[in-house]
Amino acid sequence: MSIHPDNRADLLEISDQCVMCGICAPHCPTYLKYRNEAESPRGRIALIQALLHNKIPLDEKLKQHLDSCLNCQACEASCPSGVKYGELIDGIRVQQRAQEQQPNRAKEKLLEITASNKKLRNSAKLIRLAQLSGTYKLLSKGIERFIVEQPHINELLPERISARQNWAEQYPAIGDEQGHVSLFTGCIADIIDQGTLQDAITLLTHSGFRVTIPPHQACCGALHHHAGDTTRSHSLAEANIDAFSDNNAEHIIHCATGCGAHLMAYGQQLTTPKAEAFALKVDEISHFLLKYGVQKLSIKPLTEVVSIHLPCTQRNVLKQSTTPFDLLKLIPGLTTKPLADNNFCCGAAGSYMLEQPQMAQQLRQQKVDALQQSQAGILVSSNIGCAMYIAAGLRQQGQAVEVIHPISLLARQLKKR
Repeated sequence: MSIHPDNRADLLEISDQCVMCGICAPHCPTYLKYRNEAESPRGRIALIQALLHNKIPLDEKLKQHLDSCLNCQACEASCPSGVKYGELIDGIRVQQRAQEQQPNRAKEKLLEITASNKKLRNSAKLIRLAQLSGTYKLLSKGIERFIVEQPHINELLPERISARQNWAEQYPAIGDEQGHVSLFTGCIADIIDQGTLQDAITLLTHSGFRVTIPPHQACCGALHHHAGDTTRSHSLAEANIDAFSDNNAEHIIHCATGCGAHLMAYGQQLTTPKAEAFALKVDEISHFLLKYGVQKLSIKPLTEVVSIHLPCTQRNVLKQSTTPFDLLKLIPGLTTKPLADNNFCCGAAGSYMLEQPQMAQQLRQQKVDALQQSQAGILVSSNIGCAMYIAAGLRQQGQAVEVIHPISLLARQLKKR
């Protein structure tokens, strides 16, 4: 089976920028694990070039090497030639998807559910009812099979999903208003991490910002984009652009770096003036507060040791590696430590943790072990997928470490007016 001709020239142009120096290899988790050139960025690029030139088929062996890539973009961040590896692997996955004769049902189910607020919320309600009734353990295999068709997903969920609360469309600034922002709530976060979103509203309003929450916003589309499902990802992008275009907010704030990295790419993906204008407004909550809001906040001291996990999207895409450290310096008495090997992926990587569980769990175990050695009582992470995945690993080992967003820790110490 040969590669589809669409976008061949663009993908070849990106791949041809690689000079095969190998500087990327020590930054690649799969290469370090397998010591196999085909599991390195350089090796995958060579395979992609051969595929694009119709020298090798898109068979199961090649798919295995491509699918095992986490797309953490650590290679891209370290590349002296500036190869856009993330765009290359995403482009090839579009081609893979177009040529799949039998799409992966589990992946399709996940993409279908996350693309629909209604389906996602209904699925969460069913799971919550099972948890409340005490039948969750009994029904967990059925939930995996019939609701999401994803093995391992139950271990990621909190022991008790809270009832979802509806948001007001407007939260007024406390004190003098200094600006107007919109809050992106996301899909999974709006189901199981509303606490972080509420903390964001609290900090923003106490910083003098009026907060709007557009009611018709959708999933960011990152999962769909990285799975090669551009039809859904573009549709979700257009829905969000329309939803956020009505309120004239100066900034669009997100609380998950994985979502934010994708939101900021809307202009590049859709290449429309509205998409480009949207992307320019997007900012991560901690980064935004440090620029515009923290001077109005009064923070109580906290004597605690906190370990900071850096998601790949925060480190390699947003280039904001110091942001959580700088934000938590606002808490007097707090000791912050970087989680060991922060330069390597935790294994979550969007849906990778479900589709490649063996590799993902090995990477997560490294984080869990490092956290245990740090003796920190709290781990902060700025991406919900990473936080969920690491928290699940900690629960499995019986480690009583709280995993929260850095802004939640700051909001906890806020002296409210």
